[in-house]
Amino acid sequence: LVQPGGLVAVITSRFTLDARDPSARREMAALADLVGAVRLPEATFRASSGTDVVVDVLLLRRRPPGAERAGEEWATLHDVATVDGDVAINEYLARHPELVLGTLRATSGQYHQADVTVRATGPVGPALDKALDRIVARAHASGLGWSPAPATTTGHPEQPDLSGVVLGAQHHEGSILRAPGGGFAVVEAGLAQPFEPQAEVGVPGAGGGGRPAGRLGPDPPSTGLEPGRRRLRRRPASAERPLRRLSEPLWAPEPVPPGSHRAS
Repeated sequence: LVQPGGLVAVITSRFTLDARDPSARREMAALADLVGAVRLPEATFRASSGTDVVVDVLLLRRRPPGAERAGEEWATLHDVATVDGDVAINEYLARHPELVLGTLRATSGQYHQADVTVRATGPVGPALDKALDRIVARAHASGLGWSPAPATTTGHPEQPDLSGVVLGAQHHEGSILRAPGGGFAVVEAGLAQPFEPQAEVGVPGAGGGGRPAGRLGPDPPSTGLEPGRRRLRRRPASAERPLRRLSEPLWAPEPVPPGSHRAS
């Protein structure tokens, strides 16, 4: 979903980290490094989703090709003590109890099986900000911040072979097709013309309008659902902070005064 060096933030149930079978975590670890994780208290999403399930915020960084694995191990479970007895949680959180935003407790889950929950000990917002600050500081110190993908070419891309493109009644002005030999074509004036898709790329948290990255062609007609979609796309400021801060450049060019020219 992201280029090598890119960051992904995921809100998921605790079983992504705590499942006894580590297969899924090992598959993810083969492609990405764990930047950090925060465990939220039970009922954090009760108001918005009607669930009391314990959820985690995971931050992952896509590993560049040929790079060695970095960050901490997170494949296995470790036992930790609670007032109700020992519980098994992910080894990363066992090493970093400060990233569990509350008190770990053992409880009875579905079918009376042993389960784990987190009881809040205070407001979640400030505690989450503090936990993310720690993760960001560790990520920068260990080289796990965002890094841009290198440019792949400086020349013009090879034009696709459009000899096999067949236009039908379903194709209209602006339609985008996949060329049989590779590449894309766009319908212009009733003919297939070479087309190079351009993804709209932005810095997480920068805001602004425009279409989502990677959308091709014109915007679809209004359906009346846009207000609801905008609400679903809203993220708490604290959820944006780790990606925004990890993607900040380590330097920035000095501003050029009006009327002057930067030396080349």
